[in-house]
Amino acid sequence: MIRNLSVLFLFTCISFALSTDFCNRDLCKRQTGPQTFTYMKHIGCRHNGRNANTCPRDAKILPMSTKRKNLILKVHNRLRNKVALGLLPGFPKAARMPILRWDDELAYLAELNVKQCQMKHDECRNTDKFKYAGQNSAYTMGTTQKNSVRIMKLIRAWFSEHENATASFMDKYRDHPQGRVIGHLLL
Repeated sequence: MIRNLSVLFLFTCISFALSTDFCNRDLCKRQTGPQTFTYMKHIGCRHNGRNANTCPRDAKILPMSTKRKNLILKVHNRLRNKVALGLLPGFPKAARMPILRWDDELAYLAELNVKQCQMKHDECRNTDKFKYAGQNSAYTMGTTQKNSVRIMKLIRAWFSEHENATASFMDKYRDHPQGRVIGHLLL
């Protein structure tokens, strides 16, 4: 029974991994001029799925259980709902604020980024379904707090970037006039 389950799991993983061709250049094509394009490197293209040499030997991935996925979505959606309802100073009510849902393919690509063990954005993480996928990154150290508490704190830290933004600034989407970074605002 276990052997059959393992084969089914392996088949499911292979099917999932083949759902998007991450080496398809059109996934990461950016127009740089009227007839010119540049192609960025996709995090999933030719990635072997292992931790990079830059990782400590004892580096481990925190598994995304259903409970953790639900926590991440719940915290994100509650904070976004504040914006949608017009409860965030400096921001109007949202005309349309969709509820975020978990996507396993994007989560897989996020894990590949984490396996680089470098606090930086990858060049491209688009999929066939999500052509303009964004990225939030953060890290935390120490083990005195429960993982769920650390996850909530990191998400709230991303959201706190609203203090460096206004609705009119977001409409124009320019560099911040005083050089402040708004890289993870959860809107």
